[in-house]
Amino acid sequence: MPHRLGPFFDELKRRKVIRAALMYVVVGLAVIEGADLILDPLQLGWLYPAVVVLTLLFFPIAMVLAWAFDLTPRGVEPTAPADVGAGAWAPAESRPAKASPGDDSLPLPTGPVIAVLPLTNLGGTPDDDFFTDGITEDLITALARFTNLFVIARNSTARYKGVPVDVRQLREELGARYVLEGGVRRSAAHLRVNVQLLDTSTGTHLWAETYDRDLTAGEIFAVQDDISDRIVATLADSGGVLARSGLTEVRRRPTESLDAYEAVLKAYSYWERQTPAEHAEVREALEGAVEQDPAYAHAWACLAILYLDEFRVAFNPRPDPLGRALEAAEQAVRLDPTNSFVQDALAQTHFYRKDLDSFFRSVDRAVRLNPNDATTAAMLGLLRAYAGDWDEGICLIERAMALNPHHPGWYHFAAAADHYRRREYERALEAGKRVDMPGYYPYHMWLAAIYGQLGRQREAESSLEHLLALFPGYVELARENIGMWLVSPEMQAHVLEGLRKAGLELPGDGT
Repeated sequence: MPHRLGPFFDELKRRKVIRAALMYVVVGLAVIEGADLILDPLQLGWLYPAVVVLTLLFFPIAMVLAWAFDLTPRGVEPTAPADVGAGAWAPAESRPAKASPGDDSLPLPTGPVIAVLPLTNLGGTPDDDFFTDGITEDLITALARFTNLFVIARNSTARYKGVPVDVRQLREELGARYVLEGGVRRSAAHLRVNVQLLDTSTGTHLWAETYDRDLTAGEIFAVQDDISDRIVATLADSGGVLARSGLTEVRRRPTESLDAYEAVLKAYSYWERQTPAEHAEVREALEGAVEQDPAYAHAWACLAILYLDEFRVAFNPRPDPLGRALEAAEQAVRLDPTNSFVQDALAQTHFYRKDLDSFFRSVDRAVRLNPNDATTAAMLGLLRAYAGDWDEGICLIERAMALNPHHPGWYHFAAAADHYRRREYERALEAGKRVDMPGYYPYHMWLAAIYGQLGRQREAESSLEHLLALFPGYVELARENIGMWLVSPEMQAHVLEGLRKAGLELPGDGT
């Protein structure tokens, strides 16, 4: 019986029902106590039993609502389905064999193994144990949403609570490459959470951070969620600490020697700079990866995005890039439908195919599956803005920036475009410069248009020179290219106006 109840209690924790129950008890007792103090002086004591009965009756209703709905950055939404492996994966040495492409079972995560040790209650107050355990549970659950990580089960790490341990011991006992550990100190008005990431192969510290927050009783759990979200995004995002740590080992290795996960790391590195030479190398690595490991959904999704770059930035084009991108993205979804990054790849493909209804559905699904994936939120926020939903798109990107303060420069494209749209050209220039991707032609395209609108001719012509050097055929394709990115005809005309002011002579102008 305990074995059967274990998954049920894990699901209660994932859906935050236990947290909701604790909050309800605290608030309910306060309401009952308040009613006792207030009603008697008002000669309304006869209402007191009704208050008690109603408080008790509403408890199961509150629990049902807590089970069915979750409070997310986008508001109240139905609770997302359980992700495969959310805090329930076995150690590396006991993993079952990887699912084959025709297997109906959901795929196991691929990538580095991480163990989250129970955080330490540094305040020493036993009443704070539930709060410390709650943060630990949130970290495990949120990290498990990134299916490119293998997260050790909570019940495998719980036995290390309060026990001094050498992290290299955890490599032997759990098969973990990385360990996240830390402590929590809470007072009536302040919360401090210290966390650090260690490499078990060397025992070295890879990253550490301290989070300080002021709090009141009513916002304790909101602060807990905020801290957990930021830790997870900093670690697990495609530009995060774990990816950068793995990338240092594979950056200089030849493509043919990479395994499937290392090919994905190469893709992460490529997206920071996006140059044609690196695109060709990474595309080759990913094509080898899906041949080597055809059930690896993340590699299929990366490959779909690399195929899209043949279309949207003309890197190393081959026939039918959009068709190949759609085929790869759909294969990724078939393999792992609960992977937010997979849904991201499918959404991007729908955008460039101009299937906007499917695009918006895939965007919503991707963000709902993993609200802490900053890269997905930023890319889909950018495309959502370009599709005309500027407010929601900018909101997604601001969320991504908050989650990942060390984000790459391309996150600023949306702000530059939005300020340009509003004719706030100085602010557009400020955001555009922050992109800082000199090998990526859209960076120079936006700067040329902005400088053109500002009348800064020397800088505008310099940006045009860089644009045409990177994309020699841009003059003939400018209208088509801008229409590929921006859905609104008014916005397309506005950008072309800026390029003309910068000195770009388009076919048909003057005839």
